[in-house]
Amino acid sequence: MKVIFLLALGMFLFSTVYSSEILTSGVTWYLEGPDSDKKSYAVMDIQWKNAWNNFKNHDGAWVFLKFSREGSFARPALLKKEGVKVIHHGNNKLSKFTCEVSDDQLGFFIYPSSPFRGDVKLKLSVEFDISRSGNFPSTGTRLEAHAIEMVYIPAGKHFIGEPDPATANQFHTFFQADAEGRPAGVFQVLQENQEIPIAPASMYYHAAEIQYQGDMKGVLKPEFPKGVAGFYCMKYELNQGQYADFLNTLNPGQTTIRANFGGSLYYKQRGTIFHDGQRYQARSRYRPCNFLSWDDAMAYADWAGLRPMTELEFSKSARGPIQPKPRSFPWGTSDKLPVQRMVDESGDLIFQGGLDESQLNDSTLVFFGASYYWVMDLAGSLWERVITVGDEKGRGYTGRHGDGQLNYYGNANVPGWPHGNEETGGFGFCGGGFYTHDRAYSDFLPFSPVSYRRYGAWSGGSRVEAYGSRFVRTD
Repeated sequence: MKVIFLLALGMFLFSTVYSSEILTSGVTWYLEGPDSDKKSYAVMDIQWKNAWNNFKNHDGAWVFLKFSREGSFARPALLKKEGVKVIHHGNNKLSKFTCEVSDDQLGFFIYPSSPFRGDVKLKLSVEFDISRSGNFPSTGTRLEAHAIEMVYIPAGKHFIGEPDPATANQFHTFFQADAEGRPAGVFQVLQENQEIPIAPASMYYHAAEIQYQGDMKGVLKPEFPKGVAGFYCMKYELNQGQYADFLNTLNPGQTTIRANFGGSLYYKQRGTIFHDGQRYQARSRYRPCNFLSWDDAMAYADWAGLRPMTELEFSKSARGPIQPKPRSFPWGTSDKLPVQRMVDESGDLIFQGGLDESQLNDSTLVFFGASYYWVMDLAGSLWERVITVGDEKGRGYTGRHGDGQLNYYGNANVPGWPHGNEETGGFGFCGGGFYTHDRAYSDFLPFSPVSYRRYGAWSGGSRVEAYGSRFVRTD
């Protein structure tokens, strides 16, 4: 006889998890079938705003589930390869959606697979792979579904660097070098697996300041992610609600290391995460998560099954395939005055002038501060750390994804990822950052042109009010 268990609230817990304009809710966990052929799955709702599928690209959600018990680290729920299905379309009856479980079974992408523009509201069934992870219920177990809005960056060649020679020399930008190492325009990245020397007559850069220059040599090997292969990029920077949700899945010892709000100025400088005696919460969930160290960011990326992006992928996410203009921002021009995406007096990143993101299109990018592919806030919000080309540790990166697990101390443990507290090198900064309202705007604060990389090979800094992160996953 077929037996179905609906796991009761209070004994088997579920959670509603929010993130930037995206929400998972109504997670219900089932176990059915005889012992010889048990089936474990969940039913859940997911919704997000302003989704799209157009001639250029699409957005979507990266969804992953965690099993946890009080006081212990949450483990990833591994999914069956064909185990995710849309069972109700809500208000999306005229659109088709694709569900793709990742090869490592840590999560799945869901996205509109036909032309679409609007809000998404779906009910899904998600089957777990019992053979790999033994996902059977036990009293006190919590099942959480987490979702992150992502933007698909299509495969294709792209340009890296700065077309203006004077700017290239002053701001450490990449350029196509002549035989003597002088700027001769932008460098075109043609293939994902090509080998690129950092040298005259190839892709090169100049940096006079020793602290920030990197080694200005070496080779990008075929395995280094170059942005030519398709990948998904987080639409927004990691926000404070997402980071609080992450902290709630760690054990007490790990949170001692990863809690990012211990500094005396944290709550005065836009930080809102706190512990209420039971769980971590964020008073402003959608506010970009500042005060992140490199190791904080990498722990989140590993836990979420994502990975850090490279300098080249940052540029591709911003510019797309087009040939860049001198000193251009992610929206394609060198003008930042029309941007209406600003940090307000309360500390939230908002749209001024009555703008609504549903109005975003290719002709309004500058007002929204959006990139060619509609990725938000690649300039104007927080400094974003990326894998650098400027030293051997960075160039040795191969793009391996996180596995959903952290080490005993709450650190990422992915082979080939740089470590901030244990070693120097391997990462740098892109995009510029907002510090305070009483600080003058400049070439890097808060808007930085895509090509500017004065700090692109500097692996310094820890938890500061203007430091954040975002992550990617290879297609």
